Amino acid sequence: MQDPNQPRSNDKSHMPANSALYEKVIPAALVLMGILTVALILFAAFVLLGVIHL
Repeated sequence: MQDPNQPRSNDKSHMPANSALYEKVIPAALVLMGILTVALILFAAFVLLGVIHL
């Protein structure tokens, strides 16, 4: 009997091989969201420091 805490080697991955979604779209979206997050943080910091007046 196999230990239930160990992963079985015959389990199939839920991520399809050679998927454009997982290889291109998701990484690009994560990078874009990271850049947007940094831009928003910098904008908020500049507003708080008085560099940008709204």
